[in-house]
Amino acid sequence: MAPLLALRNVSKTFTRGLRSTVVLDDVSLDVRRGDFVGVLAGRRQGKSTLLEIAVGMLLPDSGDVVIDGVAVNMMTKRDRDRLRRSGIGFVRGRAAAAVQTGRVLDHVALPLLSDGATLRQARRAAAETLARVGAADYAYADLRHLSESEQLRVALAQAYARSPRLLVVDELTDTLDLEERNTILGLLQRFAQDDEVGVLITASDPNGTAGCNRVVYLSAGRLRDPERDLAQRLDSPPGDVVPLRRDDDAGTA
Repeated sequence: MAPLLALRNVSKTFTRGLRSTVVLDDVSLDVRRGDFVGVLAGRRQGKSTLLEIAVGMLLPDSGDVVIDGVAVNMMTKRDRDRLRRSGIGFVRGRAAAAVQTGRVLDHVALPLLSDGATLRQARRAAAETLARVGAADYAYADLRHLSESEQLRVALAQAYARSPRLLVVDELTDTLDLEERNTILGLLQRFAQDDEVGVLITASDPNGTAGCNRVVYLSAGRLRDPERDLAQRLDSPPGDVVPLRRDDDAGTA
């Protein structure tokens, strides 16, 4: 079965003045339906850039991004925006917890209204999704009155209300306490297992990838996938040596 999301030899460099920084260097990654994949990296190591490229918000300098067999980097911006609305849920942890106003139920229903649902349909779907993420008790509360963890649940509900095939979450759990973090990770795990959604998350703490069926490591722009590295070693003919890439090898030519 073809991957739901495929990144192939993706590279990205940012230039500020005379200084250029390689953020992603020849990165390849697959996410299949039902996968729960974690990207573990330190601060300012390119996690957010990787996710923005994965959902078509940002184009790579080189390489390919394929979602459901469609080459995203060959699409127009309008078509990429349409693809995100129709099949991708994207949650930014830090932005999700920013102070917002308005009733929770209407906030979750808003994207559905923009998709053409009636107010009644949108509110029903929003209520069902809020219940699924454990936020039904404050469906009629104002966003300003919610705690950080409650706002994060609402952001997750808004992204999931559209029934995405791919759910991408950027550092959603890094600021939560252990109990709430494990609860949110459990929700994401069930989305992957029960609904066969492809889930891709980032974290800077190993505890933030608990429950993932695969964890990859991003450092100095290079992605290390221990599972793939091991498979390469096992598939190598006798006499061939395929070294496992170490963290201190990342970023070297």
